[in-house]
Amino acid sequence: MGFIRSILLIGVSILLFLSLFIGNIFLTLSWSLEYETVKPQMISLVEDLANNELGLFESVNKNFYLMTTYCQNNSEYVFAQEDYTFVIPCEKISLGPEEVIKYGVTNLVTQIYYQEYDCNFWDCVKLTDKPFVLVSEKAKDYWKSKFYFVLMITIGLIILSFLLTEQKSNFTIILGGLIIFSSLPFMKINSLLTLISPESIMNFLPIFFIRSYNVFLIMFIIGLGILILGIGLKFVSIGLNLTNFFSKIQETDSTSLKKGDSDIPKVENMTKEEITKIIKEEVNNTKTKKKSKK
Repeated sequence: MGFIRSILLIGVSILLFLSLFIGNIFLTLSWSLEYETVKPQMISLVEDLANNELGLFESVNKNFYLMTTYCQNNSEYVFAQEDYTFVIPCEKISLGPEEVIKYGVTNLVTQIYYQEYDCNFWDCVKLTDKPFVLVSEKAKDYWKSKFYFVLMITIGLIILSFLLTEQKSNFTIILGGLIIFSSLPFMKINSLLTLISPESIMNFLPIFFIRSYNVFLIMFIIGLGILILGIGLKFVSIGLNLTNFFSKIQETDSTSLKKGDSDIPKVENMTKEEITKIIKEEVNNTKTKKKSKK
């Protein structure tokens, strides 16, 4: 029974490690794809789209005089470029065409990120000719849902490993160690991707792992805290066992002493006549011993 229990614990521990590792990936993706995090990284990619495919730079330079004229009586200038609509405040236009282009690119990033899709995530990836769905709010929500799904599995595996661990004081040590080891690859994951990925892909791929170090740091601290707790509980358990051991030794000695003293009559429980009788007997015994020696 103990052997089977050990085999099951090893199997569950392996599954728990994998679930922790996969959960860290999903958490990294969801955090990295938050708007404020992904926005600075997308600007350079969107600039190429705006310039080469949408012709935004050319359009702004060509129509800049029209924009300034229009802004004399209006607060913003609206124009469409391909499938995107740009709303430029006149205060930005007054700063020159470069500022208008910069604002337009930022606005385009926002439109691309929050674009609504009528398909599920992977269908959208297959159907769209541009990969921007991968860095959209839809992608962030998709990876977040996957993280919560894996989190439920991880909690179930943690409970199962607790039940299978024979010495419960070892459970937190095992769990803390697994969390720490599952977080270590995320400390330098961008460097690893640089080694194994083509240069063309690396222009896009780091976006998904911007927050990988944050995930490593948080999970490492959690794992270390659980590990230290487990070691502390282990020492407490050893201390309690030693205390119980010495208490039993003391109880045994006390019992032996009580048994040895049980044959000796206690003076405080005797009458005056009994004490006198015992003294006389002792005196007679002493006289008898002296006569026998003579």
